[in-house]
Amino acid sequence: RDRYHRFVSEIEHQIVNILKIEDVVCNAVTFRLKARDSLSKKLEQKGDKYATLSDITDIAGVRIITYYIDDVSKVSKIIEREFVVDTANSIDKSKMLEPDRFGYCSVHYVVEMSQNRLRLPEYNEFVGMKCEIQIRSVLQHAWAEIEHDLGYKSEIAIPKNIRRNFSRLSGLLEIADDEFQQIRSFLLSYQNEAEERIEQKEFQNNELDAVLLSMIVKTNAHI
Repeated sequence: RDRYHRFVSEIEHQIVNILKIEDVVCNAVTFRLKARDSLSKKLEQKGDKYATLSDITDIAGVRIITYYIDDVSKVSKIIEREFVVDTANSIDKSKMLEPDRFGYCSVHYVVEMSQNRLRLPEYNEFVGMKCEIQIRSVLQHAWAEIEHDLGYKSEIAIPKNIRRNFSRLSGLLEIADDEFQQIRSFLLSYQNEAEERIEQKEFQNNELDAVLLSMIVKTNAHI
């Protein structure tokens, strides 16, 4: 257990540093270890599936929660580049959902450290160890946590009229995810436009706002 704790802690540390270098701001990056009783229960139910401890791919886990939905794709590409992905045990759960469910949309990877890292003496003890990495937006995370708390694991778990409410909420959350993304894209575009206007001295008649003011200060423009 101590070795797995060192392993997952190092994976989380690497991810945080890589995201910082890539200038990807996330809501949270956390790690966890499967509890002993949870692992025991899993072995009781599916013990014949596992020959060694390394066959259990979710003992260690890292969760990455992004602010925006398009950052899920960005982070996914970074994980695929920086780690060795076990494609047979990795899955994009959004591709499995019915059209009327926002649901548990996170991307799940099972990874090992890259061979370059494992050649370093400090990482040698992690050879053959796997970690599950979950990536989702903050709204997807909110849905998943509430869904889990309410025990909504399948369509037979709750009455039909309540399922209808879940479907309505899923649509609202999906729209909200897209809207937040569009707002960010608009603000980035507006910031670039404001910078161009300041350079060309075309901002005098614009209503002063935080974006325009920050650009004026940044460029040291004369009003």
